[in-house]
Amino acid sequence: AGLFPFHAWFPDAYNNAPHSSSALLSGIVSKAYIFVFIKIVFRVFGTETLTSFNLQPFYYTLGCIAMLIGSVFAFMQDDIKKMVSFSSVAQIGYIFMGFGINTKLGYAAACFHMLFHAFTKAMLFVSTGNLVTKAGKSKISDMRGMGYKCPVSAVAFWVGGLSMIGIPLFMGFISKLNFATAAFTS
Repeated sequence: AGLFPFHAWFPDAYNNAPHSSSALLSGIVSKAYIFVFIKIVFRVFGTETLTSFNLQPFYYTLGCIAMLIGSVFAFMQDDIKKMVSFSSVAQIGYIFMGFGINTKLGYAAACFHMLFHAFTKAMLFVSTGNLVTKAGKSKISDMRGMGYKCPVSAVAFWVGGLSMIGIPLFMGFISKLNFATAAFTS
């Protein structure tokens, strides 16, 4: 699923894939592994079994580390597609942090974040693909002026980016607010 420390394949897979494939990989394929994890936890073992083995702190810690590592590496990138890819590592970290909270609200926040991430990250990869195609380059430093050349893609990237970081009035804010509420009520 791209959770730290098994995240090294994420940026390379997304960066080398066609733009539309990156949107599908991030939006659907990476969530399939998490969905299987949820099914196994709830249908096979149950949350009580995970609690008895004390695995929630493990998921919580891995999620927090993934959020930190993914965000730091995203900031360090000059390739726009790799930046969006590393952002996915951080967002997967949020999902597992929600599992680590081990409350109904934490699980609900994680599931909502999966849905939010699927739509928003797909939009980011599609808009990124269009910007890279129009610019002919994928370096962020070479993207100057692309907002004028591709206003729809630039606005879609801007909206997706603001949503990913959790700015109010965007879907990402609701997701991050749900995580904060789950953490404070646990």
